[in-house]
Amino acid sequence: MTAFRVRLTICALLASFLATTAWEVQARNCTPGEKKSADEQLWLSKTDKQKSIERNLPWGVPESSTGSADEMLLVQRDYVIDYDKVLRVPIWSAERLDGKGLGKVSRVDCFRRDPRIAAPAASLPSDYKEPIFDQGHLTPNGDMSKALIPVLNSFIMSNMAPQFCQFNRGVWQIFESLVRLWAQEQGTV
Repeated sequence: MTAFRVRLTICALLASFLATTAWEVQARNCTPGEKKSADEQLWLSKTDKQKSIERNLPWGVPESSTGSADEMLLVQRDYVIDYDKVLRVPIWSAERLDGKGLGKVSRVDCFRRDPRIAAPAASLPSDYKEPIFDQGHLTPNGDMSKALIPVLNSFIMSNMAPQFCQFNRGVWQIFESLVRLWAQEQGTV
């Protein structure tokens, strides 16, 4: 990588970080109608689940997610989560990120329980009512910014893990921006 490209990448990351920080401050909350529409889109047919798995996990589902009764595979159209019902957090998430069209939809906060998970095993927004930990996305909402429903469905609690505030709003946010930059440069990551 040339010195110019390194400087350009650093400038792009800083600009993205500053824009994302401002974006979060200006984010609105989802409406009840948007929340209902987004929840309805979480329920996929067997065929649609298979298509999502093939797209987002081209080498197949990792073996670790098929052996534990405490884990469940949650398949959305845009990403896949391996969720631990005992810990009430995702173990991993997988997505195929296409750089084309990112940024069409601004952040819309829609933190909510995943309706596909029974109440005792479901994480809730109230689990994060303290100042140390953020509800940290595993699949970032910025990666879903091509359309409103994927953005809204990035806020389901099955996609959230506790992250120290400074980590989530600092190095993790920079890393997410860098991955989106790579997707825009390379096409798909």
